[in-house]
Amino acid sequence: MKPCTVIATLSAVAFATPTPDECVQKCNSDMDRCVVGGNAIASCTTTYIGCLGYNPYDEVPYKKPTTCRKAATGDSCADKCNNSMDKCVSGGHAISTCTTTYIGCLGYSPYDEVPFMKPTACRKTLAVRDACARNCNSAMDKCVAGGNDIASCTGTYTECLGFNPYDVVPYKKPTTCRK
Repeated sequence: MKPCTVIATLSAVAFATPTPDECVQKCNSDMDRCVVGGNAIASCTTTYIGCLGYNPYDEVPYKKPTTCRKAATGDSCADKCNNSMDKCVSGGHAISTCTTTYIGCLGYSPYDEVPFMKPTACRKTLAVRDACARNCNSAMDKCVAGGNDIASCTGTYTECLGFNPYDVVPYKKPTTCRK
């Protein structure tokens, strides 16, 4: 075998990408045609999600899908909440409104975990301590968003929670207070 042939063969193997299955090729093609055709993005996206069997925009960073799959199976409560959230966002409603309703439906904020994973269960009951942490987290977010001094916001946050959440590594948004 000639050296050039070996290099060309190895290059082809090394840089080969997985071939998308027929289902995803159809979904991607339909999505591209829908958007280029001047249709509403929300309508195209809803059809795309249905075709793929999951929402590819839930995965960050976004990567163009290479396969179709069934959505993660969740309990009926989580399915209802996820579907409502998808419809709310694709319907052009304000993200903040959709998110507030979504959190209320689930009984917790799925955005506290990074990376975000679409919920498969609801929390049936909320403990009083959970409400305390939600209030403290909300107050901290508002304090920082208001352009206040971080040290001042952190001091108030620590006092509200009853502990310093930044002592826990890696940092995870608190779900309970220690008062």
